Amino acid sequence: EGVANETVVVFHSDHGWSLSEHGYWEKKSCSELVTRVPLLIAVPHLPASHNATTASLTELVDLFPTLASIVGVQPPPGLDGDDVSALLERPN
Repeated sequence: EGVANETVVVFHSDHGWSLSEHGYWEKKSCSELVTRVPLLIAVPHLPASHNATTASLTELVDLFPTLASIVGVQPPPGLDGDDVSALLERPN
């Protein structure tokens, strides 16, 4: 069994630079192609989140405060982003 039941796994990506894809250059557009990136979080001790999805919006800047909350660590003061761990407890 190892540490699988105690390990939080996060997968995310960046949308890249849009090097002329659909006529876009750099990160200067608010189109869906530019603003959406994959984000997967697996938390063994939050069964409501297993195989669940949510339509809620979040940003990658929310990862640090969210992961800190999940593992019980106090984030430093003045940190950007929001704790969205409630989405993992109640995805719908």
